[in-house]
Amino acid sequence: MASRRVRSHVAALIVAACLPAVATASAAAAPVGDCQAGAGWAEPLPGPAARVVELVNQHRAGLGLAPLAVSPTLSAGAVWKARHMATYRYVAHDDPAPPVQRTPAERVQACGYPQDALVGENIAAGQGTAELVMSGWLGSSGHRANIERASFAAIGVSAARSANGSIYWAQDFGSVADAGASVPQSPPPPAATPQPQQSAAVVPAPRVRGCKRAGRRRRAARCTLELAAPATVDARLLRRGRTVARGVLHATASGAARIRLHAPRALRRGRGVRRLKTGDAVLRRRPQPC
Repeated sequence: MASRRVRSHVAALIVAACLPAVATASAAAAPVGDCQAGAGWAEPLPGPAARVVELVNQHRAGLGLAPLAVSPTLSAGAVWKARHMATYRYVAHDDPAPPVQRTPAERVQACGYPQDALVGENIAAGQGTAELVMSGWLGSSGHRANIERASFAAIGVSAARSANGSIYWAQDFGSVADAGASVPQSPPPPAATPQPQQSAAVVPAPRVRGCKRAGRRRRAARCTLELAAPATVDARLLRRGRTVARGVLHATASGAARIRLHAPRALRRGRGVRRLKTGDAVLRRRPQPC
């Protein structure tokens, strides 16, 4: 009576999940067919399949669920299914003949999976990457239920490319981690690339040799600077905190350099503050009358 309740519950899951998700309780029976792929079937793609397993366990870890062990028999069943679908270009859980007509549970049993275990399956076609197919499965309640089912302990995944380039995916789950099943180790995070140590060179501030008024109507000041290194110099002449002349010099070499400070009106004689800035070095000094 208990087994009848389990089967009716699982049948409801099948109807609700629709394609491509299924969960069935397999009854003890002789395996149907075998696990041998046919000659010329589409070749499996182990890299994308391994990535799906990694994404499944990452998702389960985020929900506090135990990771799924990779079962060799569930993997063999998934490889058979993905290659068969890619070769004959169909998407359905039940295996059609040729070579044999059977259910997903009968298929994984033929590959050696225990007959009294709960079995689930997700299939898909057309998604080009593991990330895309996982996004599609997680976006469907039935497929997501298989991925998140707490009673599942093992998984097998495969992908195969058809002659027209489409990728077919098969993802089989089971409630028993059978012999040889193991949880794959998550890849370690990439080592941080050591950054080269940088030391900031201390560049002396520019020195002022002297300034004098110049130009028509005395609306400019020419200053001679001594630079310790090539630099861009921002020079200002301040009086009572206000800028009365300014200029910029792009010096490409160290040594003596001249800079012209432009003023909006005639410069009168008097004392002020000359402010020179290059990078983080700032020099303030009181000049001779200018």
